Amino acid sequence: MSPFFRIAYMAYLDLKIRRLETEIANDASITRRRQFDVLIAEIKTRITENNAEMEGGHANFAVWTAKNAEHLLEKSRLESLREPLTGRAKHILAKVRTLKLRRYVFELCTKSIHAIPSSALEGNAGV
Repeated sequence: MSPFFRIAYMAYLDLKIRRLETEIANDASITRRRQFDVLIAEIKTRITENNAEMEGGHANFAVWTAKNAEHLLEKSRLESLREPLTGRAKHILAKVRTLKLRRYVFELCTKSIHAIPSSALEGNAGV
């Protein structure tokens, strides 16, 4: 993956997140705006705790990260359904959560790919 694509994609996700967060800030029906940060913090904590267990398998780590993020996202969506929010606010909230998770998982996966030694990427060339 080219560095240009990685930077462009991250900037694109950041722009969408900022735009939606601005829309949320302007919507008076959302009372718990900080729950995005709580969700992301929970994901980061779980990934950090399990990072040591996933030392050798970068592909497994990426798959695990995606599955764990999806599980937490679904859990937070179910929790948000219990909140007294308008339909539009719930929709925006879900979009922001999805974009933040997508950005975080993308960042983790690209970092883990770059952390693999180049000799490992070449197969058994070093053997």
